[in-house]
Amino acid sequence: MQDRTQSQGIDVEEIMSIIGDVGQKTVIELGAGDGQDSVRFLRKMRNDDRFFAVEADPRTIGNFCIKNDKRVTLIHAAISNEDKESGIFNIETGIIPQLGRPHYDGSSARLPTKETYDECPWLSYEKIQVPYITLDTIINRYGINKIDCIWCDVEGNTRETIQGGVGAFKITKYFYTEVKHKKAYSYEGEAMYDEIVSMMESIGFELVFKFEYNAFFRNLNLKVR
Repeated sequence: MQDRTQSQGIDVEEIMSIIGDVGQKTVIELGAGDGQDSVRFLRKMRNDDRFFAVEADPRTIGNFCIKNDKRVTLIHAAISNEDKESGIFNIETGIIPQLGRPHYDGSSARLPTKETYDECPWLSYEKIQVPYITLDTIINRYGINKIDCIWCDVEGNTRETIQGGVGAFKITKYFYTEVKHKKAYSYEGEAMYDEIVSMMESIGFELVFKFEYNAFFRNLNLKVR
């Protein structure tokens, strides 16, 4: 394991370099937001590659910046450890006092944080209903038989992502995810860094890079570069 805790994370270009030229590639982005990172991936992908973007917040889905790209499948759902037609989701709202305008940075989560309220008392969460979906349902629904990388930014829902992807992780080469090392500013019930590492090791992955807020894993059971 290489300790890179002085850095916040890895960039898309380095991940694509690590994956290398392996023929047709499949990448899944969980918590795709409005597609800014998706664009960076697609710039490095071939015309016959497959890219799946999963996002729960209907506001960001509506502003998704990629249009009419045949490589992209956009999935409106919250990634979870269960499939549900409708489940509770929280989107950030509120009026920023200094600016007098609504707050919106695309942030949303299954559960809010108490610390967020303490830090920004004007911030609130609106509960909405969105579909829940598991990684295993995604690979079965779309006929995915290999995954080169999962890029995961699901705001406190990483444990549930792993739990719902037993089959998906067996065919995944690399997994990059946001992690927290301290309970402060974490989401309610969020799995911390040590638990995420333990979960990934239990399904055959090893930690390659440790960052300040992220971690990059490799599947030991699959041939990788």
